[in-house]
Amino acid sequence: MPAWCVIGSRLRVSTLAAAHQFLGRPVEAEAVFRQTFERNAVFHYTLIARFNLAFAVQDQAEMEQAASVARKNPAAADLLTVTEGFVLAYSGRLREARKKWQVAADLARNRGAQERVATIEAIEALWEAFYGNATEATRRAYNRRQPRESTSIKRTARLLRPSP
Repeated sequence: MPAWCVIGSRLRVSTLAAAHQFLGRPVEAEAVFRQTFERNAVFHYTLIARFNLAFAVQDQAEMEQAASVARKNPAAADLLTVTEGFVLAYSGRLREARKKWQVAADLARNRGAQERVATIEAIEALWEAFYGNATEATRRAYNRRQPRESTSIKRTARLLRPSP
């Protein structure tokens, strides 16, 4: 089977699980993940989706177990750390979320994934804006260490630009 077929089927699994989750059917979403793991058809987005489902149903033990599995996958490690930052920010713990996002950016930087680094830093700027820290959000959006050509940075900067 060509590689693109395998990747496509894995993406469909993640999409199916996410659809069940968003439709309020966590049992069906969990069944999709269980089948995925039984068939050894897991890839990094599946690992993150499993963590997201555990968060949505407020299952702390499952979140920790999903995080433990995801950390072992280099492609999922920075995504997991970003997602953990989302959970912290959502829970009102922005300072801790910033630390997670810094770790995620460092992981991506070490892998040479500069666009991902820019995206993580843009996420951080957006959360600053959500919390009402407009000055800090704008500073973070404009004072990136990444090249100005980054699409993520340009989009974030446009979002955070003060209106005339």
